[in-house]
Amino acid sequence: MDEKRLYFIGILTPPTLAERVNTIKEELAERFQSRHALKVPSHITLQEPFSLSPPDEAKIKDILAKFFQKFDPVPIT
Repeated sequence: MDEKRLYFIGILTPPTLAERVNTIKEELAERFQSRHALKVPSHITLQEPFSLSPPDEAKIKDILAKFFQKFDPVPIT
């Protein structure tokens, strides 16, 4: 049986915004004793988590790379 892994598709935030988000995440982790959100880098989710077999990872990376070449970068503020 193929082992499935969990993936999501997201846009990483710019470093200055990521610092601000991480400060908030740290504060909330302390306040609510929940550190789970600290495991994932600051991002904007485009596709919620889904399961995928490791051999399919290369395929989806290639498909997404080709797809996103068609678009200009999106400013994030």
